[in-house]
Order: sequence, then structure tokens, then C-alpha cells
Amino acid sequence: MGTFPEAHSADYCWGGCPGSLQEAMHVFRAFYPNVEKEMEKILYVVGRVEGPLDLKEGEKVIFAGGCTGWKGTIDGKDVTIESSYKTTREVDEKKTKSNDMLLKTTKTLLSCMRNRNSRYLHVKGCPISVADHVHYLSAAAKIKNVNFDHRYLIPVNIAYWQMRANRFLNRFFG
Repeated sequence: MGTFPEAHSADYCWGGCPGSLQEAMHVFRAFYPNVEKEMEKILYVVGRVEGPLDLKEGEKVIFAGGCTGWKGTIDGKDVTIESSYKTTREVDEKKTKSNDMLLKTTKTLLSCMRNRNSRYLHVKGCPISVADHVHYLSAAAKIKNVNFDHRYLIPVNIAYWQMRANRFLNRFFG
């Protein structure tokens, strides 16, 4: 846990990445009660961190959130994680990116695939959603991705497409 950019929150993340991580772990525990024993070790970094990381053999690092920044070496290679944090005054809420479930899932899974051989992932955004945490933890810790559990895959997709159809119809009849 590093420091955070806002003067009123130098020691606390108001965006919620640590809370989303905790919620993702609750989701994993609901499906796999012994998940902490089964998953590979992860070092989770949030905020601006100074100095070397105590990275163990085989351990991966997730640098989470737009406020995260770090500079150092991993496996003898120089790594620089640049903060992309923006204050609320710098964010134009009319230009926010899509929050579409399929787009977000596809983007996250592609990032996981591109970085599967890397010892670290830099996950940008503020905050990182619980669902994205589940994807990234599944990839980095090599555990089953509960977002694709067969019991929920079909009902979630039906609900998604119903929502999309209703939004489309509301444009004309709403």
C-alpha cells in the first residue's frame, strides 16, 4: 500500500481498488473456500510506492489503479509504472468510457492474455471493478475464473442481452 494523490486521502484510496480486491476475494471464497491455499502468490500494489518490492520466486505483481506508480527492477529488467490518476476536476464525465460488460470483459481478458508470461500486470482505471479483479486474479494466481462458472454463464448472458434490447427499445419508445 502506497500513498495516494489527494491531499485529503494520502493514506486511503477513495477510488476503491483495495475494496474491490477484497470483494473479489469474497466472490472466490464463495466458490472455492480454500482459494488462498490453492492460488499462486500475488503481490498487490496500489498507490505510489517507493523502493524495491519484496518479490518472491514465481510471485506475480498486480499494479492496480490509476493512482499507482512505481519504479524499480523485476527480474533484472527496469520497470516503470506511471500513474494516470486524474482529479475529479480533470475528468469530463460526458466522455467516460463505455461500461459495457462484454467490452470490459473482452478488454480485460485480452490484457491478461497479452501479459500471461510477464511477472507483472499494470491494471489501469479508477476504480478497478470487482469483475476485473476476478479476471486479473484468475490469470495471475492461476485459479478458475468464477465469472465463467457454468451455473451463471447462461443466465448472466440472457440478462445482458435483455438489458441491451430494452435500452435499444427505450430509445424509440421510452
